Parts: sequence; C-alpha cells; structure tokens
Amino acid sequence: MLPLTSDVTLLHGNPKSGKTTLLFNEAVEQASRKVLYITPCPLKTLPPLLSKNKSSLDLTTSHLTFYYPSTRSEFRRRLAGLHLSSSPPSLVIVDNVSPYLSDVDVLSDLYGTVKLLHHSLSFHDGSQAIIGISSWQYSKIPPHVMPALFGTSTVEVRYEESTRTIRASPRGGSRGNGCHGDLVVRVWEGSDKEGSCCLVPVTM
Repeated sequence: MLPLTSDVTLLHGNPKSGKTTLLFNEAVEQASRKVLYITPCPLKTLPPLLSKNKSSLDLTTSHLTFYYPSTRSEFRRRLAGLHLSSSPPSLVIVDNVSPYLSDVDVLSDLYGTVKLLHHSLSFHDGSQAIIGISSWQYSKIPPHVMPALFGTSTVEVRYEESTRTIRASPRGGSRGNGCHGDLVVRVWEGSDKEGSCCLVPVTM
C-alpha cells in the first residue's frame, strides 16, 4: 500500500511514471474500506492480476465506486457533497486531477480542491484522499506553501528503467502511524508498466 501520512496526499510524477498503476492498485488493495475512484474517463486496461482472473473481479472491486466527472464544476460538486452521502467513502482517489485545474491559476484551483476534500473528510474520522497530479502542475506550487497552505503530504513517483521498478517516495505528513519509507514495486516481466504491472514489493 502507498505510504499515506496525512488526510490528503498529493501523488505526483512525470507522464508514464506509473501514477495510475499505483493509484488503481491502491484502490483494489483497500478492500476493507469504501473507496471512491474519480478519474476523467474509464480505465482502458486493468492490472494483470485482475485481468487474468476476471471471475474474481467483482469480489475484488465490490468496495469500489467509480465516478467520471466531465467538467470542473461537476468534479467540485461531487467533492463538496461527499459528507452528505448515507454511506460516504473512507478513501477518495483522484486519478489525474489535471483536467479539473486551470492552466492560468493551478495553485488557486488545487487549493480549492484540497480545501473541499479536507472539509468533507473532517466529518468522518480516518477518512483519507489521494490526488494524482502531473509534475509540471506540481512544480507550480512553491515548496514553502505546501505544508502551510495545503496541510498535505506528498508522494513522488518515478519509474526506474534500469531496474524496471516504480518508486513512490513520501515527503512530509502529519500522521504518526504512517509509513515514511519508500514503496518500491517491480514491473511485471514481459510487460510495460502502463496497465500491465504486477505490484511486487522489492526488499530494501
């Protein structure tokens, strides 16, 4: 599982670094929680461990709800109303928040998104959220602003070609029970990392 050390975590990385692979597998692994998975469009492929055994797919993802907002306002309304649900999610995953952020004022839009999540999550103890964001948008956030303004932790995702591994490195965080070490997973032999990844932890 990803190292979640605060209520809201920003997961950032370059294109093809493995962000979606990690986020989707996190959603599947969190079987004991009700998970809301938000993404601009349906996933085209599934990790091999699921796609190889489709008979167990319903059981594996029965705790998952998928939502595909097409506009920024639709996305914001869904976040604002999370706490009003009779059965709210305890984990919200936003796979690729980029389409819902303005190119002109990334910082303001991202702050508004995180603020909405903090508000909705505050109604239910133990609830968390993970937001996937591109590295170029993440780079728009001044380092000193992150902990003071957002109250979030961050996880940087990198794909290491030489070892065929995806590395998730946490930075900061407020939860004392969080895992602060890197998560390293190996890409499935004979496959590429986009939708064809078996998450096998690598011994550090």
